[in-house]
Amino acid sequence: MIDHKTILDKHDIIFWDFDETLVNGVNSELYQNYIKDNSHKTHYIITFRTKYQSLPIYDILNMDKVIGKENINGLFSAPESIYMSKMMLPELFQQLDHKKKNLKNEISDNLIRYNISWEEFYEAYDIICRWKPTICSKYGKTILVDDLDYMVEDDCNRLGIEYLNSSKKSI
Repeated sequence: MIDHKTILDKHDIIFWDFDETLVNGVNSELYQNYIKDNSHKTHYIITFRTKYQSLPIYDILNMDKVIGKENINGLFSAPESIYMSKMMLPELFQQLDHKKKNLKNEISDNLIRYNISWEEFYEAYDIICRWKPTICSKYGKTILVDDLDYMVEDDCNRLGIEYLNSSKKSI
């Protein structure tokens, strides 16, 4: 287990993923309370949801009655091109164990099944993986809290952004 609060305390600007991080995640309550208790910090939400899909985000946050729009300094929604790249990859690709040794074989089998070329796959995957860390770098270069380590961690490291895996339970 990791002490998320200690890691977050080192940063003045924090980028939060929404789904499975701020809501419906193992640490969502901790994160929402952290935002409420640290209003002096800058808190951004960054999501693969499009602008239209992001409309209910603040209403969803208000349902937990811990934080709301007044606690968040900004919302970054995925441009349509990012969203379309993500949707081009069947949900199956997004659920693969990206640490597996035979991952390439599993991906190959599914590319054939869905009639997607390796070039199309890599292009879409690259676009998706770079988007969140690039936004973080542009607007603060600090920390990204997200559950999709296989999609964002490498580019966070490349850009000098600390990555905190929200799917790992905090102590």
